[in-house]
Amino acid sequence: MTNLKICIAQTSPRSGPEVVPESDVFGPLTQNLKTTSELVERARSEGADLVVFPEYWLQGIVQDREVGRFHPVDKWHRLTNSGALQYLVHPAPYLIEHLQYLAKQHGIAVCGTIVEPKDHTPLKEPTSSPFAHLRTNTAAESSSEWTDYIRRAYASADPTVVKESTQHVREGDAKDLPTKGTHSGGMDKSEEVDTMINVAYVFEGGTGNIVGRYVKKNLWISERCVADQGVLLRSLADGCSSETT
Repeated sequence: MTNLKICIAQTSPRSGPEVVPESDVFGPLTQNLKTTSELVERARSEGADLVVFPEYWLQGIVQDREVGRFHPVDKWHRLTNSGALQYLVHPAPYLIEHLQYLAKQHGIAVCGTIVEPKDHTPLKEPTSSPFAHLRTNTAAESSSEWTDYIRRAYASADPTVVKESTQHVREGDAKDLPTKGTHSGGMDKSEEVDTMINVAYVFEGGTGNIVGRYVKKNLWISERCVADQGVLLRSLADGCSSETT
């Protein structure tokens, strides 16, 4: 029998502000990635074969922190899929890319969740990684490009405009679900993230290859307004689902 040493990383991630920053829009994510790099290196130095990170450890809570509070216009207002914090999911492919790099560089498997857009094909989004500088310890050359893009997409909010939110109802929960959220953004609809999925990834140590990708099925009530569900696999524990294995 092969012994597998697993390291459970306990982190306190930085969450992005609900108002899009005027500079360094992904600053909190960058700091969380730096912490991740340190923990991956430490786990490997202590002989671990796999390091597992908690939910939301990179992006922080990407659903609005005011969800659930009463609002005179809409009880569940400023939801993530309608202009609050979904700007933090735009760089998801580059977060995945960096985690692959860490798994390959340090020879240790890495597991954790990333909230990413679903069926999103933006036309104007920058194509350079906002985190590439972390590999070389240089200045972030694409930071201003991404900040300009995100601010154009989400900073021109009109809090009086509302749109319907996606719902995923489970019996007994309908009374707790929101019906609307505020809409913000000044760019084409194709640039906005309408639906997200919460995905657990497993990156193979030494190669960085994705060997597991599981889409969360059993969502919190507040998550059901901003995230889509996966399809339950019988072979997985309840609460996990998969699109590819």
